Amino acid sequence: MSDEEFRKKSLRYYTERDVFAFSSILSLNWSKVRGNKKQLPFLKSIQDYALTKAMKHCNKGQREEFKRILETKNVGLLMAERMLNLPAQIVPCLHTELPDDLAFTKEQDDIENPKEFDYTYLLVLSRYTVPVKQAKEAAPTEKLYYKWEDCVLLPASEISFTFKATFR
Repeated sequence: MSDEEFRKKSLRYYTERDVFAFSSILSLNWSKVRGNKKQLPFLKSIQDYALTKAMKHCNKGQREEFKRILETKNVGLLMAERMLNLPAQIVPCLHTELPDDLAFTKEQDDIENPKEFDYTYLLVLSRYTVPVKQAKEAAPTEKLYYKWEDCVLLPASEISFTFKATFR
């Protein structure tokens, strides 16, 4: 098969595939790692949002530690989304394969500085709900996560906090 035939077949194959999930990491410190003084606006907005929420909802020690981490460490924002009915045995692969994906990325010819992908911390934004009867309580005891892997990631976190958000 010629290169052109292979290209046509691969394009056809990939356009017919359904995407059920994705995971990626965005560098919140992209500008610092690359030596730029100005941060990309959308990354700054995400970082500012997380910092504002932490300042309001963490205890003092956690607030200062969270701020220090965001300001001095290479922090990645874990972006992961999947269909809720994705087979359970596939879900862990979204997360366990990230180190291999990062290693692969570092080896690519167009990557100027592979250390850019050496994340010290990952920021994970997650959602959960509480049963209606508990919603009126000050501190709900049962959290129903939208994605079960979030309740696995939470105990592994160094800093975590929650806040109430009302969606209309």
